[in-house]
Amino acid sequence: MSKTPTLREWQRSAIEKLLKNWDESPDSRPLVAACPGAGKTLFSCAAAQWLLINKGVEVVIVVCPTVNIKAQWKEQFNRFSIDAVDEASNEAFRTRRSNGSHLTGGRTVICLTYNQISIDKGLFVEICRRYKTFVIADEVHHADDSAAFGEALSDIAHQASFRLALSGTPFNSTGGALAMCESTEELNDVGRLVRKAKPLVRYSYGEAIRDMACRPVEFVKVMGQSVSTYRSLADNSLFQRLIDLARHNKTDSLGAILDPNGDFMRDMVLDALKALGDIRRHDKSAGMLVVAKDKDHGAAVARLIESMCKKNDAWKLFSVLEIYNDTPKAHERIKALNNDSTSIVITVRMISEGVDVKRLRVGLYATDYLTQMFFIQFVGRFIRWEDRLDGSQHARIIIPGHVTLLEFAREIEKMVDEALIPEETDGGGGGGIKNEFVSNETKKNADGVMWRGKETLDRDLAEAFFKAHPSLRGTISEYQAIQAAKDANMNGASHQSSAPAGGENWRKKNETIVRAAVRIMKANGETDENLFAKVQRRANAAVGIDKVDDLITDEKLIERHQFLLNLIRAIRKGDANVD
Repeated sequence: MSKTPTLREWQRSAIEKLLKNWDESPDSRPLVAACPGAGKTLFSCAAAQWLLINKGVEVVIVVCPTVNIKAQWKEQFNRFSIDAVDEASNEAFRTRRSNGSHLTGGRTVICLTYNQISIDKGLFVEICRRYKTFVIADEVHHADDSAAFGEALSDIAHQASFRLALSGTPFNSTGGALAMCESTEELNDVGRLVRKAKPLVRYSYGEAIRDMACRPVEFVKVMGQSVSTYRSLADNSLFQRLIDLARHNKTDSLGAILDPNGDFMRDMVLDALKALGDIRRHDKSAGMLVVAKDKDHGAAVARLIESMCKKNDAWKLFSVLEIYNDTPKAHERIKALNNDSTSIVITVRMISEGVDVKRLRVGLYATDYLTQMFFIQFVGRFIRWEDRLDGSQHARIIIPGHVTLLEFAREIEKMVDEALIPEETDGGGGGGIKNEFVSNETKKNADGVMWRGKETLDRDLAEAFFKAHPSLRGTISEYQAIQAAKDANMNGASHQSSAPAGGENWRKKNETIVRAAVRIMKANGETDENLFAKVQRRANAAVGIDKVDDLITDEKLIERHQFLLNLIRAIRKGDANVD
């Protein structure tokens, strides 16, 4: 148990807080609320290693939402050279209890699911009574999925010597208190009682981006509308229902507008495929994840994607894989995504929290499921930092411009950090069948991008920038490209007319790329007001000129432009200094 992988600074700091908390309050129920992808599993294994060595802990019980996540915990413990088992059945434990054997067979770590402990909670309570036990509740909000889950976890944790709750989304869908977590009751701004979790450690998405523990994500919001025609079963009359995302109506359902045969869905797919193509210019293993409404919808979206890929030479080699709950060996297929060459994966809710497929960099949110928790966990699939890539890595997620999803996207960092526990509903309704669906038509309107809390509709400027600087396509976000284009006045006819008749305007290109370099450096935390002048001087010195004047040749400007492109790449890697 001497092997310890390298921890990030936030993980080391969290370990210190946790050990101090256990020393001061042995019966405490600490919660670590860290954003998806930040490394909660690795941190927890390090904490378990310390307890095994220094506090005489004999057994570690890890409770997980799914079978897949159990396997990931086992693999992580193996990195610490700690013995773990993830496939032990309740029957195996019961047999050992009946014949008087060691209940865990001497295994140090047993990985279970919430469902597994709820079926026979007395069995696992007994393990905690017999042995000095450390209980880890992974994605603890799932303890509220069923009353039996929460009761079982609470009873087991009560008997344990040490406890630790983990969550990237510490929300409770029924408004109750999270099992095994400290929380307080407060009135929100509309007078409704909510519970607020009290994490011992908070680690927000914004902090994770700053520390390069997570990569930033850019949201592409697609706007549009659908008109559905129904026949009343009462009087056989026809009527229509309009969904227009521009109206920002929270009660609107996304079901109709996500019709795979409509223009809106086709445009969503087009945006996603373009994003994947752009990113794969620099990351050949980058993948895309599509979440659909249901299996039939997923199959229709798969056919749409395949048909669009066949018509575009750049996408012809993209492979599409569907994985659903009833897919044979579904969990093995998900696990294999880490190392295979699948380009596009389509699921319903199979790939959610804890599934660590780092090469997923493009998301297509094609479901009508509008809950905060699910949206955050979906985003979490794309933000995992990859050390094999440089600092330019980012993800792009295409979402319908529904007001609810836009609010989630704008507040995602804040939500993870504050850890509110509101009551949520899935927007579903009851009632008998009163009308017969006849037909549906969808169309798209102007869409835009969201990047680190800022929004714009000027996506045409991003395309203009990337056409001028193709080597940067896929390495910077659309929003950054739009801002660089605006800084260089690359808008409308003024940009088009600025190029000389005989060729490209290399002077303008140099100016644009300098502004892009400065913008990226400022986004990385540079505060020097003279950055623009410093970059200009650095570029001039690199090509042996004093300044860009009226007599400079295109050849020299091209050389200077190439230097600036290389400078941006170095900035992204953290290897550039313009002083």
